[in-house]
This record gives sequence, C-alpha cells and structure tokens, in this order.
Amino acid sequence: MNPFGFVRIACASIRTAVANPDANAREVVGVLEQTADCDVVLFPELCLAGYTCADLFGQPTLIDAALRGLVHVARATEGSDRLVVVGLPVEAGPFLYNAAAVVADGRVLGVVPKQHLPNYKEFYERRWFRAGTGDEPAEIELLGGRVPFGIDLLFDAGAGVTVGVEICEDLWLPIPPSSFQALAGASILLNLSASNETIGKSAYRTGLVVGQSGRCAAAYAYAGSGPTESTTDLVFGGHCLIAENGRLLAESPRVGDGGPIRRDTYWIVQDVDAAKIETDRRTAASFESPPGRPGRPFRRIPFHLPATTFDLKRFVPASPFVPSEGPELNRRCSEIFEIQCAGLAKRIEQLPAGTTLHLGVSGGLDSTLALLVAEIGRAHV
Repeated sequence: MNPFGFVRIACASIRTAVANPDANAREVVGVLEQTADCDVVLFPELCLAGYTCADLFGQPTLIDAALRGLVHVARATEGSDRLVVVGLPVEAGPFLYNAAAVVADGRVLGVVPKQHLPNYKEFYERRWFRAGTGDEPAEIELLGGRVPFGIDLLFDAGAGVTVGVEICEDLWLPIPPSSFQALAGASILLNLSASNETIGKSAYRTGLVVGQSGRCAAAYAYAGSGPTESTTDLVFGGHCLIAENGRLLAESPRVGDGGPIRRDTYWIVQDVDAAKIETDRRTAASFESPPGRPGRPFRRIPFHLPATTFDLKRFVPASPFVPSEGPELNRRCSEIFEIQCAGLAKRIEQLPAGTTLHLGVSGGLDSTLALLVAEIGRAHV
C-alpha cells in the first residue's frame, strides 16, 4: 500500500492441471514470484485441485494433495507482507467445502467457504460440497494449527483496508455475501470464480462485478478459471476483472473475446484507491449497516500491509469529468443540456405569463452555457 492509499491487486488465471495440485501449486507460486510488488493476489475457485475434478473430490488422495499444495503456496509468502487468496477443497468435520484460503507471511489467516452452491443445468456442486451457512465450526485444524473458518471472516489491514471474500455463485444472488461484508466495513471484495463461458455471459458477468463495486462503494476483484480446466460439461474463459466504485479498471483476455485463446498462466494488475473509497463512504450518510443484519457479527483477522512506494499502474485522466472525443462525449453533453433545460423550464413556468427574461452574456463559459440552455430550453416551456 502506497502512502496515498492505493492498494495494488493482481487477479490471475492459471494453467490448470486437473487433479494435480502439485502442478497447480507451482503455477500459483510462479505468479507470486512475478507479482512481488502486489499487495493482494487472487486466484480462481478450487484452483489448487481444479474445479472440474467431479467425483474425484470424494478421494482423500486429492484432498490431501490440495493441502500439500497450500503448504507450498504458504511457504512462498514467508517474509512477504501481502495477502494471497487461493481456492481448494477443505474438510471441516464430516463435510467437504468449496473454500478460499487466505494466506499471508507463511501462514493461513482464515478459510472462507462458498455459501451458494449451484446445482442446476450443468452444475452439480451439492453432489460434492456442503454450503457455508454460518453453522460450520468456527475453527478447523489445518496444516498443524487451528485456523479461523466460516462465512463471517473479514481480513483487516487497518488504514481503511478491509478485505472480504466470496466465491463465484455468491455474486449471482439477489443479495451477495459481499454486500454484508461491505456494510461491515470491507473496502476490497474478492471473488474466486469458475464461471463458464456461454453466449452473452461475459457482458452480464462484467456488469455484476462493476455493479457490485458501485453498490458496495468498494473495489471488487474477480479471478476466473481458464480453458485448461476439463471441458466435459463446461468451457471456462479465464476472465479476470478489477472494478472500483462502479467503474471497470482492468479486464483480462478471455475465451470468446475475438483474440487468441490463452492457455498459459496470465494475470492483470491494477491499483485501487482505498483512501478514496473510505472518503466516499464517510460522506455517504446512508452507507451503514442496517439494524438486524442476519447472521453473527463478523470476525476481523488482522494482517499487515507495509507502506511502500511504487509508480501507479492506474491511469489518472487529466480531465476526469470530460470524456474524450467520440459518442460518449456527445452523449454526456446532451445529458448535461437536458438536465439544465429541465431545471430552467421549471423555474420559468413559475413566472407570470409574458414575463421578459434578461440574460447578461459576458462571453465567458458560464454565461455562454446559460445562453445555450435558455435557447434550447424555450422548447420545453
């Protein structure tokens, strides 16, 4: 995190070896080695095992191998103050969960289970996994220690940086878990996903990510599985997205975008403005958790993000309120005129009929705009 409140996030889609956690862990570690300047690194859903392992999820050999892969990932973060989030199957009591492990400085800070398991059309997740409901154990034995477990975890670095985690289908619900996380203070929301590609789905997916970042006044990062997953019932596009407060900041290539199909490991990196998010929420008096929020209060797991100095990867426009030349500029100008005309028309119609209007034009921008609005507005009165 730099001194001005920017947090650098990477979202990666790895080359997946289905049911080979050792190979997948090597891909994850390779990404970590090349994104050392990132504060948060996000990987796809079940990426250590492969989302499409199907009935192999019932095999202890696969579950144990995924945990060994998590050990390799944790070791790769030793001595590093950043947050790494990977997907894998995790046992808790007699049940198996589709989960996200949140790792920092060589240890697992917590494990968040998926809450909403798709079990329709080509999806069969309830065949292998149990949904996180809030009734699961608060801690589990993992890698030789007790680790916080549950849907009530937030990861807090202070300085206005609190991270919430949800998994794929969770975002597609009318009220996603990330909505409650944001109301509880999460300013960066992460989604590990294995969303398949169908006609038109990418645009809807992008709209969900951008829209949720806007509704939650937060940064929203999304990492999707790629085409090296099994294609028995599904094809995965490797779509990665980073949005902030209703605006798309970065988007990766994906299957179906008209470009070459990427079968390698790749990632996107973007700096999100956590300080601005905090300011926006402070000035929005309506942004607060409503009384009676369902579920138990969130537990906050601390982690450390040191102050660092880096050149921004984010483009900062010199004229943030004026689009560049093109259809968007024309649409924006038309909208401005119509809003002003509507306001002027209401004021004029309150005057007595036949009242003469006088407008002083100095030749400056303000009076010129007022003249144009008055002329155009005559048609609306």
